[in-house]
Amino acid sequence: MYYFYEIDRLVDSGVHFSVGGLSWLVAGTSLQSSSVAGTSLQSSSVNPTVKQLTSEVVLAATLSSLVDLDHFIAAKSFSLKAATSLQSRPFLHDSLVPILVLLTSLLLGLLDKSGLITRLGILTFSSLLSHHFRDAWRRGLWFRGIGVLELNYWTYIFLTFLFPFFNTILIRMFSHESSYDSRKYTLLEV
Repeated sequence: MYYFYEIDRLVDSGVHFSVGGLSWLVAGTSLQSSSVAGTSLQSSSVNPTVKQLTSEVVLAATLSSLVDLDHFIAAKSFSLKAATSLQSRPFLHDSLVPILVLLTSLLLGLLDKSGLITRLGILTFSSLLSHHFRDAWRRGLWFRGIGVLELNYWTYIFLTFLFPFFNTILIRMFSHESSYDSRKYTLLEV
């Protein structure tokens, strides 16, 4: 019986991986589509190369699935049973964390004019929050010290569908036209 529980946890991580990666892929391809459609998105910080987008999708997917490692950190054990039997949610499951990551990266990106910091911040925000949305339809979005915002299944589906387009808007609003060159900064060699 425990064997099926382990498989269930692996499938759950795989779905987090897929949703996180697909969310970033949709955001990236919608940026590329809009540049083809005539919008002037010539900067590589806004419109990355295929190689750059591929590496970002892999990174976003990986970050989204690694969020659950905080269960093991909070349990102070590598035991799956201990990690999934916690009395409270671990620190990376606080929905304020992705918001703070986003705000910090946007501020740092504006201060040093770095498109890389901004883009990585939005990518990390996207990865963490897509994980939170998926968990929220069962447990709600948890804000430490504030409370839980319950989401039903259809709200989760709606947010998951719209979230990549929100990320696209963030990238367009906060990317610096001249500073980030995706040919210089490849996150992962694919």
